[in-house]
Amino acid sequence: DVSEDLGGGTTVTSRAQMRFNSANGATWGSNTANNSGDGKGATLMEQAMIGISNSNMGTLKFGRFTNDLGTYDYSTFEDSGFGTNASQAMYGRLSGQAQYTSPTVAGFTVSALQADAQANNWIASAGGGLLTGIDYSKYSATGFNNFGAAIVKYENGPLMAQAASIGGLMAEKATRIGVRYTLANGTKIYYGSYKQDGNVGELNANMATTATYTMPVKYSSTAGLKAHTSTEVGFAVPVGNITLRGGYVTNNNDLAINVTD
Repeated sequence: DVSEDLGGGTTVTSRAQMRFNSANGATWGSNTANNSGDGKGATLMEQAMIGISNSNMGTLKFGRFTNDLGTYDYSTFEDSGFGTNASQAMYGRLSGQAQYTSPTVAGFTVSALQADAQANNWIASAGGGLLTGIDYSKYSATGFNNFGAAIVKYENGPLMAQAASIGGLMAEKATRIGVRYTLANGTKIYYGSYKQDGNVGELNANMATTATYTMPVKYSSTAGLKAHTSTEVGFAVPVGNITLRGGYVTNNNDLAINVTD
């Protein structure tokens, strides 16, 4: 991380996070293909961000970085902090992002996030990213959208909460709410809700034979993620040097499109 104070409350920041093999120092995971859909170098540069911040105007960031959807502690499990349900572990770090975050007013901040669809697609050999395996150059007509989200966050004293409206890369619409309350003894209580409107497609892979991924057109009769609501409650209790965690997630229906119970 690099930060330069320009004076007058304005700061320029940058971040570069690279992956390498610690055994021999070689770069690791970089895709060398040149197709626009192959995500060249996507897994080598895990984060590459430049931003400018002003105390009165807020913060602008550009590049690949952990965004405001991925920088909160509203869930019990996952080191990423997104939740016990995989549907909540999406979109916390994307490529081709632009994000604005307002100054804090009475504990509230507002963020707007956009990410380019083509910057977030890789073929199977690239090996990294949320939608690993999708070759945009082949599947650009299957309903991929640019990503967008509007986020409101509140943090004051023991209470922290976030609400987000999401327009996903796979054409899904979703809303997400997360709440965390910290008791005097350090115990954290969590509540989370994720609501996805409309069915979306999913990746199908036969890694044992061809390592080929395909993407159904938004969804098919046999593959995809059904519109649903996920609800999560949980806790984290410190006991000396140990933290005890527990959580419970429910979905309002079966998530598989081809299941009708």
